[in-house]
This record gives sequence, structure tokens and C-alpha cells, in this order.
Amino acid sequence: MPGLKGSTLILDRSPSMFPGCHFSTPNSSDIILAEQAAVFGAALALRAEKPTLVEFGGDSRPIGVPKGGSVLKLVEQFKQIDGTDIPTAVKKHWYAHDRIIIVTDEQTRPGWLPSNMQAYGGMRETQIDDLVPKTTPVYLWNMAGYKAGAMPIGRSGRHCFVGLTDHAFRMMPFLEASRDATWPWATKTA
Repeated sequence: MPGLKGSTLILDRSPSMFPGCHFSTPNSSDIILAEQAAVFGAALALRAEKPTLVEFGGDSRPIGVPKGGSVLKLVEQFKQIDGTDIPTAVKKHWYAHDRIIIVTDEQTRPGWLPSNMQAYGGMRETQIDDLVPKTTPVYLWNMAGYKAGAMPIGRSGRHCFVGLTDHAFRMMPFLEASRDATWPWATKTA
């Protein structure tokens, strides 16, 4: 896992990642998607310089990240929250972080962050650019491999990935570095 510099908002898990419900995302692994997401979110948070780790469902709550803490102890703090409202979680917890990472199963229509909580005081489905400036990179990991993505990709620092491995998060520093790169001959020397 990379040690991400600056502040990072990590939004992790949705209820459809748990087995046993009619809306549950199919999963062929021995480890349920919700637990896979919690492990990666916790590991990423523990390595980040200034993390804000948030679990979400219809509501959302921050999970304290102790310096030098244990991934397994951090995973034990996760609970299941019914409903899904990613737009409200982003709006509630984004404080001009340097980047946002969303780990979800991405059950949505193309281009929209999912929410089924509008009737309960949550937000409606929302496009990421209506919540976060295009200058803030957003990385979305799709745990289920759905064809439709929750946000447009390939422009304005919006990136969607499928599948998690311990190497998956190494792409972020490279993507961010390319955004800020300068030509070698344009660099001033002392």
C-alpha cells in the first residue's frame, strides 16, 4: 500500500456488499465483498498521511484511524449500515481533501453516484462533479465488476478501477504525479 501524502477521504462499503439479501452483489470469493473492502480501506487509511476513513450506507460515520494501528482492529470497527447514499457521504465528509477514494460495488446507473435514501432525507443520485471540484482526484474501486460506472472517467482526475490487490492503490501516486509533471528542461536549476 502506498503512503499517500496529504489528506485522503476514504469512503468504504455499502450494504449490497453483504450476502443474503435480494439486492446483494454476487460474489464467488470465500471472503464477502464488504470484508474485502474493509480490509483494503483500513490498510490504505493506516498508510495515509492524513486519512478520513468513513463507512457508508444510508447514513455514514467516520472511523478513527490510530497512528500505527492494526488493520484487523480497524476492520472490527466497521458495522453494516442499511441503505446507500454515497452523495451525502461525500458532501458530509469532504473537507477539501487532496483526494477521495470510494470502495463500493457500484450498483448504479451510468454516470451517477448511487443513493436510495432521498425519501428518508438523503440526497438523490448525484454526479461527482456536482459535489467535488474537478481539481480533486476521485478514485472509485468497483468491487463487483459492473459494466456501468458511477462517474465519467479519463478526464478531470476521475478514475474507476475494477478489482483490488495489494498493488491496486499504487496507481494513485502515478496518476497524480502525471497531472503535476513538468518537462525536465523547464525545471529551474539553482
